[in-house]
Amino acid sequence: MAATIAIRDYGPEVLGFLVVLARDPADAGDVFADVCIRVWKGLPGFEWKSSLRTWIYVLARRAFYKFQEERSAHRDRHVRLSEVPELDEIIARIRTTTLGRIHQEHKTRAERLREKLAPEEQALLTLRLDRDLAWNEIVRVLDDREDLDDETVAREAAALRKRFERLKDRLRQLAAEDA
Repeated sequence: MAATIAIRDYGPEVLGFLVVLARDPADAGDVFADVCIRVWKGLPGFEWKSSLRTWIYVLARRAFYKFQEERSAHRDRHVRLSEVPELDEIIARIRTTTLGRIHQEHKTRAERLREKLAPEEQALLTLRLDRDLAWNEIVRVLDDREDLDDETVAREAAALRKRFERLKDRLRQLAAEDA
């Protein structure tokens, strides 16, 4: 099924993005399971207004913020994972391998500096530097509005580029203070 392939292909990088947002691998894993269900249920209605990858990141960000707002309510899923064993298996496999790898990796100086930033700032860096998303895709991932016209996307992308430049300056300052 297409949803299974999408989750298998994009799951590890999306889970890594959620770890950046949540700052807690266990919470990120819980949100990731919710994202997988959203992909599974939502793919038939996906309208291809963006790339599949961008759409999954949008789902991930929205699921994370919903998780933050309703920590206990996010576990109340509409699809029981026992009803979709292949999805349950893929979620478990990605969570185990990706979270294990993230936990075991030694942090570089840059990663330690990134941890000093707000989660939204880390998300911007992750999407641009680590995931190599285009500015217009990042706008769509980070913006809550459903139907953004091209002019709005271009304007927001320019603002994000400026924010990114300020963020790089801030990281340079943090690095100098850390030296």
